[in-house]
Amino acid sequence: MQNRIQKIIAEMDVPPHCRTEFSTKHEEQLQDQMQGSAEYFLTSGDKIRFFFEKGVFDDKGDFLVPKDASLNKIGHALHAFDVVFKQMTHASKVQALVRKLGFENPVVVQSMYIFKVQSP
Repeated sequence: MQNRIQKIIAEMDVPPHCRTEFSTKHEEQLQDQMQGSAEYFLTSGDKIRFFFEKGVFDDKGDFLVPKDASLNKIGHALHAFDVVFKQMTHASKVQALVRKLGFENPVVVQSMYIFKVQSP
């Protein structure tokens, strides 16, 4: 999955108007340029979309850092539109685990690859 994500990042082409910074803070989610009101975020449920860390773009929307260091997450439909993630999500081992946890009719509604920086 890590190898596949690196390839997805290398091939990503996100127009400047879609370069959405991701935030978990409620007040920031409500701002026009943040996820709460950005159409890019709100319509991401059935697509593979890229969400970026704060401060990775200049005033024109150009990257200030390498693309692979700019991402917060990739979501929300990796399980539906990327062959590697689809195979992993629907693998028999995963299905068996979910059944063992007691789920009767599980449905995958969202998938993400979240980038976390490890502390030294």
